[in-house]
Amino acid sequence: MEEKDNSLRELISSGRYDEASKILSERERSGRLSSSELVLKGRCLQLSAHGGRQELEEAERAFSAALSTDQEYVPALLELGWFYHAVQNDRTQALPLFERALAICKAQLEDAAKGISECLEESE
Repeated sequence: MEEKDNSLRELISSGRYDEASKILSERERSGRLSSSELVLKGRCLQLSAHGGRQELEEAERAFSAALSTDQEYVPALLELGWFYHAVQNDRTQALPLFERALAICKAQLEDAAKGISECLEESE
């Protein structure tokens, strides 16, 4: 599976979004995609050469599916937020997603800062 992931990353980094999207669609047919794979699929669909209405609708479904799997998955919150904001020009749908992503990141940063502080205190 790691080899497949590397080839997928290569396709994406070289801008071959259509090919990457096909691979992810094939994986999806043989089983459920992870949240990170769904986000990749949505990104590839948005950036593909076709980029038509059908691909955009499918990208939105991929981002939403990633969130249904993990409601706190920040990359999915951000991608869906940007999708609503930039693609659909709908800030009322985008804003709560960005706010939720920010709240999650803020809590994680506070936890990391607390951990650093405790480690530094104990090392003195």
